[in-house]
Amino acid sequence: MKKGYGYHVDMLIVAFNTAVMSLLGMPWLVAATVRSVNHLRSLTTYETVKEGDTERIQLSGITENRVTNFGIHALIGASVLFARDLLRQIPQCVLMGLFLYLGLSAIKGNTFLERIELFFMDKKMLPNVPYVTKIPLSATQRFTLLQVACLILLVVLKESKYGILFPVVIAMLQLVLIYAIRAKWFTEKEIQILDAE
Repeated sequence: MKKGYGYHVDMLIVAFNTAVMSLLGMPWLVAATVRSVNHLRSLTTYETVKEGDTERIQLSGITENRVTNFGIHALIGASVLFARDLLRQIPQCVLMGLFLYLGLSAIKGNTFLERIELFFMDKKMLPNVPYVTKIPLSATQRFTLLQVACLILLVVLKESKYGILFPVVIAMLQLVLIYAIRAKWFTEKEIQILDAE
């Protein structure tokens, strides 16, 4: 990245906003994951790479800018301020359909879900990806099961009366990975491949 520090500045601004909102008793900033992921994909360029008989699509670059992010949020703010009556006219089922579409379109390329598919896939049909070809499949499956267990724990916690601790537990997930490495559930090479993205 040419201006990687810009993302650190963004995080600093979010941290400052969170501190101010906390002091004023106002809600924190909520991440817009689906919109952000789709926006990042729209700025991504890919190239087709041939490896023997197979072709695969590889990321070749990302166009860095701040203009589109600002433009998206300015338009959202303007629509909330100036087009409330128009927004009320949109049926809720249309909005839910849009969110469903955005969510489903963000699934493609999610390695967590691709690794879950490996449990139900014939061994002859396994994809040619590093977490299948460069390490034992059992290590990939153990890692995926650990992630599924953590996800279930997070959902149960979020829906309980202790849901306020959700961000703390998210931060502690790194400790689970560190413990798994120290307990020799995974080798360093396996973690480098499995936790690469």
